[in-house]
Amino acid sequence: MRKTRAEEHAQDAGTPFFPLQVPHPDPEAPLESRAKGGLGDFFVRNVMVRVEYQREDRCSIATLTKRTACTASS
Repeated sequence: MRKTRAEEHAQDAGTPFFPLQVPHPDPEAPLESRAKGGLGDFFVRNVMVRVEYQREDRCSIATLTKRTACTASS
């Protein structure tokens, strides 16, 4: 069986941050009219097929899932 997705879990005990509540930036807007930051989150949301976030026992846990290329075996 071939893997068709990759999943990464990241965990830290830093200040709570809820990335799924960050508003989507407008990447087409002129630079001078956009707020600073937010494009990293925009990139993650557009590259990953699933982004999950939870806060558990004072830890932030992010789970990112990405589809991987499925190639035919020789």
